[in-house]
Amino acid sequence: SNTGIGFRALEENTTSSNNTAVGYNALASDTQGKRSTALGTNALLTQNFSSSTNVYNVALGHDAGRALTTGTENIIVGAFAGDALTNSDRNTVVGHQALTGETLGQFNTAMGYFALGAQNNSTATDVYNVAVGEQAGTIEEVYEPFLIMGGYIMRTPRGRQATDLAFKHLGKIKPNDQKGLF
Repeated sequence: SNTGIGFRALEENTTSSNNTAVGYNALASDTQGKRSTALGTNALLTQNFSSSTNVYNVALGHDAGRALTTGTENIIVGAFAGDALTNSDRNTVVGHQALTGETLGQFNTAMGYFALGAQNNSTATDVYNVAVGEQAGTIEEVYEPFLIMGGYIMRTPRGRQATDLAFKHLGKIKPNDQKGLF
């Protein structure tokens, strides 16, 4: 059996079962999916399976998982969290606008306000990303290219390193390279 509370909650339901939808438009489009929970206005609004499938999606928050259609086993918590995901599986998203803009990525973990919010990829190759913290992912996507172009940092096999120009700009003395340490 299903539980639907709110205007249009589980409105298109035909043969789905074991779903809980609370809020305006919560799980409104799902006809046959099973075992999902949607709490909040438009939570899992477009989820819709054409066969009886164990879905196990959980979305809590306004517009959480709003565009998700056939993805499974997603945990989405927060207003606008994962709101662009469509056919995505096994994402864990917690935070206001976390993983917003991502459409097809899978196996991502985004925790915090706008964590992985700028992913904005539409290919299924965006998988296995982890970001924790406020606007996590922004440093690599916004600041790092500026710092590299300006000559302040460089990518090396050992990770990112500050350049001589960066130390000069900061008024600091560059420590020894320690190349002979090992």
